[in-house]
Amino acid sequence: MDKKLQLNKKKYDAIILSSSFNEDFNELKDFIKHLCKKSIEVSSLYKILPVIVFERIEIKKAKELQEYFKNGYKEIYPLILINKKSKGFAACLNYGLLNTKSKYVFRIDTDDRFEKDRIYKQIYEMRKNDLDICSSYMIDQNNKLIKYPKNKSSLLLALALGINPIAHPTICFKKDIFLKYNEKLTKAEDLEIWFRMLLAGEFKFKCLNYPLTRYDTRRSLDKDSQNAKMQIYLRVKFILKILIIGFPIFVGILPNILRVIFGNNLFLLFRRNI
Repeated sequence: MDKKLQLNKKKYDAIILSSSFNEDFNELKDFIKHLCKKSIEVSSLYKILPVIVFERIEIKKAKELQEYFKNGYKEIYPLILINKKSKGFAACLNYGLLNTKSKYVFRIDTDDRFEKDRIYKQIYEMRKNDLDICSSYMIDQNNKLIKYPKNKSSLLLALALGINPIAHPTICFKKDIFLKYNEKLTKAEDLEIWFRMLLAGEFKFKCLNYPLTRYDTRRSLDKDSQNAKMQIYLRVKFILKILIIGFPIFVGILPNILRVIFGNNLFLLFRRNI
């Protein structure tokens, strides 16, 4: 790790993590200004660091942004990182997580925006309820409300309907419990994490029933078919994983029923004698 990055690896209450590829320079500049402005709004309560990670192929654009923000934006100095070690959106997010220190992480994409006092409200909920993940509803570019599951049971129902149950541009999560993004995936990286977290065990989750993120739906519609194909792949993959371990667990009920009836484990005695 270079000295410049070491200087930036200070402990923050939260980081706002984004990654970008092939975005217009001026749009990225406005996006980072937006994150800085939202960070300033809560600066009397929390120390927030906007972080955006670029692939090596966009090193020129990243350095131009570093130069633009080198004196800060109203005293907030965003961290602009260049991932020279690996490629892809997921790899850049992992790089940002690895090279920062914070208790919480906010996620948002470069074409979306924070609504209202999202930082304050989500950190308040995280602390009050000791949550692992806090998400919220969203509002689109036409001011249409987009709702999401508010608890575990409705989250499972959304999964059954083929929906990604947690909107990743709205999440705030505890950094120390969050799993790494799967860098082999090019789509639905967040959905794959929800599958793994659900299979790994309990996590404390809450979705706030009001919008804290303004979501641009235009790109999501363009990518809908690609995401659907990736969802099919991920769902089949996890079903097979569950079946591999689930089948012997289920079949193992039979010898235990016999054990209850006959008072000893006949299958265990058989195994020990072969």
